[in-house]
Amino acid sequence: VACGLSNGEVYLLGYTPDSRFITLLSHYQHNCITRVKLTVSCPETGSLLLLLSTTFGMVQGLNIRESAIDSKFSCRLHSSGINGLDLRLGPSAEVLTIGDDGDVIRSSLSASDSRLDSITPLARRTTHFSAGIAVRFLNTDRLITVGSDQRLYVLDRDLQPVYCCYVDVPDPHDLVISTTASYADLAVLVCGKGLQEFIM
Repeated sequence: VACGLSNGEVYLLGYTPDSRFITLLSHYQHNCITRVKLTVSCPETGSLLLLLSTTFGMVQGLNIRESAIDSKFSCRLHSSGINGLDLRLGPSAEVLTIGDDGDVIRSSLSASDSRLDSITPLARRTTHFSAGIAVRFLNTDRLITVGSDQRLYVLDRDLQPVYCCYVDVPDPHDLVISTTASYADLAVLVCGKGLQEFIM
């Protein structure tokens, strides 16, 4: 489990057999952390990638091996704070960010020596009239965003709008993606002061 704090501290936590948390790793960086994503980047070596976004518009990656930071990389993507972060690994590892500037950015992650070591912006679009709040990959060629303007967008890989609507949820702050009971469709849950479900 990974968590980031507003004072810039990051913790990687593990479970003990009696269901207690233990700190495996702690790290400090100078900006308030807004989102964290933790994933296995190399199953063969057990290496982890911890991706952080900050109020300064930065994305930082920490390559972790045996509960220690093996290497770090970072890139400033937004002019102000990043509110939404999503990560997809595979043949072409990609990152999505959305910020206070209303911009959505799709970036690629590059690897060398069996570890991820750089981030490069691929596409950028100003989507929301005010702050962008959350962004998620829907599938290989679609992504979804929601902003404080209460607009929900579905975009293609080039960040061109495919669908747009207003949500009924005041103060949206996150998007949760799951499959429906039949596994035939995706269910998107807009979370805020209440919940609203969209079936894609």
